[in-house]
Amino acid sequence: MPVHSELSRTIRVRATLVAPDGLVSPHSLVRYWSRDLGASYSSSDEPDHADIATVNAASAIELDFPRPGPAAHIRFIVQTRTEPPVEGIFELAGSFHSETFDAGRVELRPVEVIASGRVIGVNGESVVGAHIELESRLHAAEVPSVDAVVAAARADGFEPNQLRTKLTSADRWDTGPRRTTYSAAGGMFWFVSSEHIERVRVRARLQDGEETDWLELEFPPRSPCRLELPTTATLSGRVIVAPGIPLESLELRVFVPSESPSWWSRYRSAAVANDGTWRVTGVPVGSRRALEVVVNGSSLALARSETFLVADGDNERPPLDLSDVHVLDLDVVDEHGARIGEVAARCGASGAGERQFFFTRDERLRLWTREPHAEVWLGAPGRRGAHLERVTSGQRVVLLPALKLQVSIDGIDRLPSSNYALGASLHPVEGPDGAPPDFDGHEFSLPLDARGRVELEATRVGPRDLKLSFLMRTSGPTWVLPFWSTRIEVGEAPTQEVTIELGADAPAAAQAMLDRL
Repeated sequence: MPVHSELSRTIRVRATLVAPDGLVSPHSLVRYWSRDLGASYSSSDEPDHADIATVNAASAIELDFPRPGPAAHIRFIVQTRTEPPVEGIFELAGSFHSETFDAGRVELRPVEVIASGRVIGVNGESVVGAHIELESRLHAAEVPSVDAVVAAARADGFEPNQLRTKLTSADRWDTGPRRTTYSAAGGMFWFVSSEHIERVRVRARLQDGEETDWLELEFPPRSPCRLELPTTATLSGRVIVAPGIPLESLELRVFVPSESPSWWSRYRSAAVANDGTWRVTGVPVGSRRALEVVVNGSSLALARSETFLVADGDNERPPLDLSDVHVLDLDVVDEHGARIGEVAARCGASGAGERQFFFTRDERLRLWTREPHAEVWLGAPGRRGAHLERVTSGQRVVLLPALKLQVSIDGIDRLPSSNYALGASLHPVEGPDGAPPDFDGHEFSLPLDARGRVELEATRVGPRDLKLSFLMRTSGPTWVLPFWSTRIEVGEAPTQEVTIELGADAPAAAQAMLDRL
């Protein structure tokens, strides 16, 4: 009989810290960071304000860390707050079935300067308070193999080919420390680490956005570098819109064409004024830039310019034409007429268009389209979805409560015994009137109780069947791939009971999934 107990979403990580002169003193404070060496993306492992831990009476730290998924490879860096600091590294790798992980004794060793330098302004004087970023790459032997990372990514649903390209890219700068600091007196800055680093690069920027290009440094460093802030220029222009378009909802962004403009990329921005004009300062002279108009707080680009070279002085750019853009405001309500504030929307044929959607101040759903009408797919938590082939601004849409399915499974005791949690998930079956499966993935994945029962919500119910899938996991909050599925018939009653007989092939399929894990 499988074990259906839920593992917690965190794991207690423990490490005993040993400095060169003995155990680290109890009650002292240490900094710590973590980095997933196998992730398909990486953020800075040392934010402006590092996490702080207190050493306990046994000279150990205990951290409640989000439980890693299958085949995770987490590197922890612990650094004392003494001067000079000492630093220790330990790793948490693989899938974890327990509530704790003890790294044992972690030896702390002296750090080395991996980059240092001085920030110089356009007037040739030192700049104090500039924000400095460092990225680095570890030696190849310090990074998990590409094959192992791709296998783990496939289990988590990533596209292996794209991930393999990223991991083998010569421009990947996220395997080593990614640190930030501010320039001190005299414009000086420095970074330290005890990791086995192969390459290092740095850049600097001011509060208003002036920044240097990335500068790759000789490693190990022989002398401090100079980061010279560039001369900047001003860009200006106007946006052309049709009458009735709310200009206060638009934002102009200036971005680097080689970096995909998104919420994590760097750009300069300005609000569009009531007369459609905009103005952006602090853009480096001689740099290549492009413009785009987006809806405030989003990545939905309504217009984009060609790439251009920034000249010295004032640069007035050609108008950006949005005269074919329309705004559709929908009133999405429940069965009692109350507005629903957590609505998801996609426009276009078969829901294949933009995912972005926005709310006005009075909680109406706002869609930005190229036509005065649109085909829309709508959904909300706990609500049945709606497919409207043609909506216009001002239309009222009612989303009914989701169908509740009380599912019981017979034959669950025939599954192989192991330490895993068993769950169930509902999926729509493709039909002529239904949203495509990639609209928002499966409905819900919830754990079964020890008697093989679970209550699921179906948010897309129509004249078709639903697919019920069974999944298992051994650690972490992410369900792995389903090992057995069946189709069930549903009606229109708000609550229904369904009994499933586990198929004869389910035990073998479950064992095969366990073997993969």
